[in-house]
Amino acid sequence: MTSTHDLPSEVIDALRKGRKIEAIKLLRERHGVGLKEAKDMVEAGEGKAGPDFPMEEPKMETGIGRLFGLGILIVMLYVLYRTLA
Repeated sequence: MTSTHDLPSEVIDALRKGRKIEAIKLLRERHGVGLKEAKDMVEAGEGKAGPDFPMEEPKMETGIGRLFGLGILIVMLYVLYRTLA
């Protein structure tokens, strides 16, 4: 297993999602590969990212979503406070 085409599909999927540690764990658990060998294989797969191996960009949570969640939490705490008071 030296090229990305030799990596199992679940490892390639983990790499596409930016989950390097998960990819290493999958290789070790399911294919009986040692830690160093799995790490080297995953890093080699990462380095060969190209048109046939696109990497997903990590998704960032928006500030508005966090603000909305914080507002909901504040309202819930206020209602709980008024109910118990």
